[in-house]
Amino acid sequence: MPERFSVMFGARVPQDGAALEKEAAVCNPHALPPSLYATQAGGLALGWLECRTLEGTLAGLWPMAQRRPPPGLRILQAPRFPRYDLAGAPLLAASYAAPALRAMLVALKDGLSPCRVLSVRNLQAEGTVWDGLFALQQEGLISVTVLETWERAMLDRAAAVNSEAYLAASLSSGSRKRLRAKRRALEEQAPLVLDIHTQPGAVAAGFEKFMTLEVAGWKGRAGTALRQNAGDARYVASVLEAMAAAGRGFVVDMRRGEACVASGLFLRCGGEAFFWKTTYDETLARESPGVLFDMLITDWLYQQPWFVRLDTGSDDSVDPATLIWKQRRKMANVVISLDPQGLGGKTFAAGQRLRGWVKGLIRP
Repeated sequence: MPERFSVMFGARVPQDGAALEKEAAVCNPHALPPSLYATQAGGLALGWLECRTLEGTLAGLWPMAQRRPPPGLRILQAPRFPRYDLAGAPLLAASYAAPALRAMLVALKDGLSPCRVLSVRNLQAEGTVWDGLFALQQEGLISVTVLETWERAMLDRAAAVNSEAYLAASLSSGSRKRLRAKRRALEEQAPLVLDIHTQPGAVAAGFEKFMTLEVAGWKGRAGTALRQNAGDARYVASVLEAMAAAGRGFVVDMRRGEACVASGLFLRCGGEAFFWKTTYDETLARESPGVLFDMLITDWLYQQPWFVRLDTGSDDSVDPATLIWKQRRKMANVVISLDPQGLGGKTFAAGQRLRGWVKGLIRP
């Protein structure tokens, strides 16, 4: 392992973790200390890799957990909760990004964990971490298998001077005309109002509204709504409220009078907002409340001085062309073998590909 760094599995959330966010090479809200606090008691086998310079400066945090492996394999996974977490990359200080990433993987390779395979989902397939992984593969240190790639819709503030200009560029004149008519139809009873909940108490109340709206729709009929899955709801609530207490989590409601007709959960890391989950009143589907909600969100984000971009958090089941935001972020799920010549990583990757193929066959 490079002498400049020490790496360990974190047992206590680092007090200096907030400073890491300010110069993060890649944003990951699930690697921020409030999220680590919220999930520390989750009963997982492992928590996070913590990388420091020998002078004590925090250079990286990488949340991960040991998953139940196939027989004979030991698997680490990042993020720790792939069903919900939007990003699996380590949070790295930009000034140390490449060597810190190398130090973390060398530490794993040299026996910090008995696991020899690392499954990383929701990884940005471009930029610092991506380039760093393939440089280490070129060096022969690791082997990287790309399972699937897709694109997430993004909103980049730099794409337009304000929200009005952005929406004019991203939506055709015909679409804007139709959406104005739909908004007028929705507002016959009462105007649409956007409520931003940022304080923990208000966030908790907003989350309850979100779950009520979600369970009334198709997820409720499918049995996958958070209201129907107590453990999942506790996880999302704990992270959301902990992040809100640190100014990094918020709930947005769009209401008509007193009725909530659309809702979204958001996490923030640096200048990036991550659209964690969204739902809307499906009885009003003809009036497109979800699209109107996205338009109002765009307007609100452009008014925030901290805002740089929005990551929609979508997986490979979502066609980015169906969303109003036109920038794209390349994403991937990968398997990293710490023993490049071994069969463990290849075996696990083959199993994951088969699983994905079967999932594609049964996906409606």
